Amino acid sequence: SSSLPQQVVSELGFLSGVTLSEPVTRAQFAQILLNASSYQGNAGTTVAYNLFQDVSADAPYAPAIYTAVQEDWMTGYLGGSFRPDQAITLREAVNGAIALLGYTDSDFSGNQTQGRVSLYYSKKLNEDITTNLNNSLAQSDCVQLLYNLMKADTKQGSLYGQLFDCTLDSDGEIDYLSLLSVHSNSVKGPIKVEKELEKILPFDPDKGTFFIDGENTEDYSSITDGDMLYYSSRTKTVWVYHNNVSSGVVTGIGYDLTGSLTPTAVYVDTVPYLLDSSEIKLDFANSSKVRIGDEITVIFDVSEDANGDSTYSLVDFQLD
Repeated sequence: SSSLPQQVVSELGFLSGVTLSEPVTRAQFAQILLNASSYQGNAGTTVAYNLFQDVSADAPYAPAIYTAVQEDWMTGYLGGSFRPDQAITLREAVNGAIALLGYTDSDFSGNQTQGRVSLYYSKKLNEDITTNLNNSLAQSDCVQLLYNLMKADTKQGSLYGQLFDCTLDSDGEIDYLSLLSVHSNSVKGPIKVEKELEKILPFDPDKGTFFIDGENTEDYSSITDGDMLYYSSRTKTVWVYHNNVSSGVVTGIGYDLTGSLTPTAVYVDTVPYLLDSSEIKLDFANSSKVRIGDEITVIFDVSEDANGDSTYSLVDFQLD
């Protein structure tokens, strides 16, 4: 959904301290790179001297510009200027993102520019971005580029977003629900829908943002009894599982038989649901929590293999 990148980028604080103009300026983008790096919150707040003739030491973005240049995320111009108020091009922004992923000039033999453009595409940093590389960076593309950066692999091969507790869901998107629950304990759920939304949510549903089975929707009238929902009162966001919910009886628990006896699946009415996350495995390893014969409602993801066979992975559950 189009609002997911915006929600993720806001939650991660990448635009903190930045009043975005349209298009985004070079000074603003220096601050954004700082916010989206391992320096987040730790960079100096003062600069002792003027690094560039057009950036005074007490300018609001001076510490960010100083760091961005020192770290080779951005470069100044010949003659000692930075042009802080000039619109940044998508190409310059992409170079900054690629630098955050750990790439330096020495990684690109020959044509530096072409090497970076190739990475822009191979790392899928271009996903849902419409601007030409040489054009100014629009606000919406700035947000999208930051979101794509969180999903990209670093030069070392790990997910860049791990730096900020991001994980990917089964569609390869940032798992916003898990991100929120890591960042704050403000997410409530799972709650089984058995009464009107007005009696479940601590805010007016008309003022909320709804995701039903991962799709952003304005119309929440399709939410019915038996659906499972989560909500964040801080962001007034509601996530509803409508199709991927099933209730039944626990008929078995599968274990890894290599000696560790780690639970690997729960069978609900004989259908197996794989236990992928370590948290959920713990719940099933604790035999006093879930027992065979218990009434349970499960929330799950579905993936299909090349033969069209479905595999169900447990996302969450509630004992009835």
